[in-house]
Amino acid sequence: MKSIQIHIIFFILLLFTASIHSADYPTANFSADVTSGSPPLTVQFTDLSTGEINYWEWDFDGDGVIDSTEQNPSFVYSDEGTYTVSLYVSGPWGENRMTKTDYITVEVRLPPGSPGTIKWELDIIDDIIGDTQLVTSPAIGADGTIYLGASTPKEEGLYAINSNGEILWSYQTDGPTYDIGNPTIDGNTVYSLGGHAFRNEEGEIESEGYLYAFNLDGSLKLKVLFPDRSINGLLSIGPNGTIYFSSFIQSSPIPRVNLLTAINSDGTERWAVSSLSPITAKSHNI
Repeated sequence: MKSIQIHIIFFILLLFTASIHSADYPTANFSADVTSGSPPLTVQFTDLSTGEINYWEWDFDGDGVIDSTEQNPSFVYSDEGTYTVSLYVSGPWGENRMTKTDYITVEVRLPPGSPGTIKWELDIIDDIIGDTQLVTSPAIGADGTIYLGASTPKEEGLYAINSNGEILWSYQTDGPTYDIGNPTIDGNTVYSLGGHAFRNEEGEIESEGYLYAFNLDGSLKLKVLFPDRSINGLLSIGPNGTIYFSSFIQSSPIPRVNLLTAINSDGTERWAVSSLSPITAKSHNI
């Protein structure tokens, strides 16, 4: 009987000791006084971990490098971006880690009502081709390069301008760019359209149009002539590389005919149909 009592007392003491130690197991947690703002952004981190802890490791930008071993450190974020923060803690009874993904966001923010600052200006009329009649809306590449079309009564073309406002390259097109949509960027290719309706020497109305594709360095990748069409619509690229655009045929005495055209990536025509007819794919209408 005495032996049983001793075992019961020992078991109770063991449970009591385990419960005390379980309360000492470290569980990592933390907070920050701010989680977003403009650079340089100073963030004060507060350790909210529980348990018996004697060591802290902080990674403030998710690069796997220990940035601080203080319990409640601060950190200055100098660059724009979204940052993942993690805290590793350890003590006599174990270790634990807390990671908060995309926890800190650093971005330039203007206060409400504040005026914008002009970074640079490019005088299209003087710097490009003189008496410019029209400039298309720009298309902007992943590297910040700006592509736009401009036209005068004498010449027309596509222009690439870097993020500092300097002209990188230009290409003089064969048809006016004022009769088209905006340039379109697809991966490493810039597409442009040009075309117009005009009167020939006999006074009859004719049409012609061009499809251009350029590499990012300005070298010509593809040029397709459409001798019977004026291209005057926006250009879109399908997932398989098919090029879609609208155009019209206007030749005397035939009335104007509007078309939707599909071109393969190598410049060959897939189809062209009058906009009066439905164009049906397997899953939806175009």
